[in-house]
Formats: sequence, structure tokens, C-alpha cells
Amino acid sequence: MRRRPPSRRAAARSNLLHSHRAQRRILLLPAAVQRLRLVDCVIDAAALRRLAEPKDLEHLVFMGCTFPTATGIDGIEVLASACPKLQHLVLCSCDVRNVSPLALLSQLRTIDLSGNPLLEDISPLSHLKDLEEINLNGCSLHTVAPLAACGSLWKLEVAGNPLGAPDCRRRPPPEEQLPPARYPSSYGSDVPYRRPSSSSSRRW
Repeated sequence: MRRRPPSRRAAARSNLLHSHRAQRRILLLPAAVQRLRLVDCVIDAAALRRLAEPKDLEHLVFMGCTFPTATGIDGIEVLASACPKLQHLVLCSCDVRNVSPLALLSQLRTIDLSGNPLLEDISPLSHLKDLEEINLNGCSLHTVAPLAACGSLWKLEVAGNPLGAPDCRRRPPPEEQLPPARYPSSYGSDVPYRRPSSSSSRRW
């Protein structure tokens, strides 16, 4: 019996490699893989070197993965030169705190950084001039103004961010600080109000 050639769907499925928590260590990857999905894996330096091996990688997904580094994704910039075809990157719920390593991935067209509540600054992403879509749902962003430099951006998702809310941890510059309140004194001149010290307060 003559064997039927594989369909287009089967051929596309062969280019998709899926790894989950049952396979926590990334082993050898097929050289021709184009789409890679990693769920609940530990992504250390050795794993990043493995990920840099497929030269045709176009779509890379990290879901709930752990990056045991200071900022969460240190070392991922190795994909900039190793995977020149990489255009779609997902880092969903990966405890990303600093996106500076992504600034070198200039070929990216879509990024998903949703579910990273520790992410507060996205200014390094302004270097991605070809970026078209970005998902920032569930982060802690107070502004998305840096993305104005991304001229190709047409889709932006920012649900669940405190946009426009003041950052209480940021000390305003001197020109924005309010002067001390002044109240009229009994001598006819205005003097700054000072809270009485505990030693001078009356004891009852």
C-alpha cells in the first residue's frame, strides 16, 4: 500500500515543539524547529544556550517559566544573534522585572509580557522599532509613553495596570514639591507652621 504524503497541518505540527513541567530540562532541539512553547520550565544559562541552537526559530513562548537571575531574563539577549528569524516572543507570568535584555532583539514584531506584576518600566522597549503588537496586561505600569518611539506599533493591551496613578514611591522633583503651609501669626506676619515637639507638648 502506497504511503500518503503528510498534509500541510502535519508538516506544520512537526515544526512545533512543546515542553512542559514534566520535562523540566531542555534537551537537544531539532535544528529545523520554528515554533517552541515552554511551560513551567527552569530557564538557566544552559537552557538559553540550547534555545539558541535552532537558527530558524520564529516563535518562542515561555509560560510560567522560572529564570533564576537577578532581573528574571538575564542572558536572553543571546537570541538576538543566534536566532535572527525570531519575531514573536511570549514571556507570560515569568516574574519579569527588567526588560533591558529585550532591547537587543530588534527583529521582534510581537511581545507578550502579560502577568508580570513586578514589571514597572518598559522604556528599553522603545528601541524595538519594528514592534507591532505588545501585551502588557497585568503588569504594574504607570505609563506607556516610551512606546511612542515604536513607529510600527498598532496593537497595545494594558488592562490591569495602574496607568495614570501617581507612583507613591517616587519623590517629586523640587519644582513639583509644595511649599510649607503658612498661617498668620499673632505678630501680623506669616510664618511656616511647625508641629510642636513631644517635649514641648502639655502633659495632662
